[in-house]
Amino acid sequence: MSAFSASDAALEGFQVLRRHWRVIVGWAGFNLLAMICMVVVTVIVAVVTAALVGSNVSALSSTLGVVAGGVGAVLVWTVMMAGLYRLMLRPEEPAFLHLRLGPDELRLLALALILVLALATLASVVGLVTSLVRPIAPVLPVVVDILALVAGVWLVLRLALSGPATFAERRLALDSSWRLTGGHAPPLLGMLVLVGCIAALIIVVGWMTLFLVLGLTTGFTGVVDMIAGRDQASPMIYILQIAAQLIFAPVIWVITGAPAVAAYQALAKDA
Repeated sequence: MSAFSASDAALEGFQVLRRHWRVIVGWAGFNLLAMICMVVVTVIVAVVTAALVGSNVSALSSTLGVVAGGVGAVLVWTVMMAGLYRLMLRPEEPAFLHLRLGPDELRLLALALILVLALATLASVVGLVTSLVRPIAPVLPVVVDILALVAGVWLVLRLALSGPATFAERRLALDSSWRLTGGHAPPLLGMLVLVGCIAALIIVVGWMTLFLVLGLTTGFTGVVDMIAGRDQASPMIYILQIAAQLIFAPVIWVITGAPAVAAYQALAKDA
């Protein structure tokens, strides 16, 4: 009998939250502190660079902010996901809150780059094929898009365990994910759908709770102005909103990341 259960794996994130809630609280603090550091570094670099080259500070700050924010967010996400993998797969390994920056994190960064490039290549090929078949018949692009969607979902399912496998085996383990997921696409799809529904529900409840708390503490008028994008909204509301998102983000990462680790452990045990 297979040790892999799609429903059990999908709910593994709640088990991690229950057993290691102190660690998750630490991750929330780390995430908030990392974002503050990135903002400070970005401002310093923008001001110093503008002073040296005489560029417009506003334009330079915007450009550097986007680049630094993207790079920083990816790096923080990688460290956090590696921390989750380390917590579940190698809890005895020395690291502060199971977080550190080393070969494991670099391999996960490389893996993410490979997967993004693969999906981008698939999207480019689909776009090219669609443009070629459109003059032949109006319905063909729709058929191509449907086939591409099916192929993309299948590819995601076959590589869904590449992150935990790469961390566990200390190498880029795309082949291990491909091997372990063979014949398990339907339950893995069910697991991912269930995880997506759970995450969506948590996010909706989280947003509603955040707006209620902000409304009770700062006034509902300001919250309405923030939602509508009006300039009248108090900057403090935006600061509190961003801080709450950063603090809450590790919970979502655990809920969505732990199921893949549980699935890898179960399927590796069956192999």
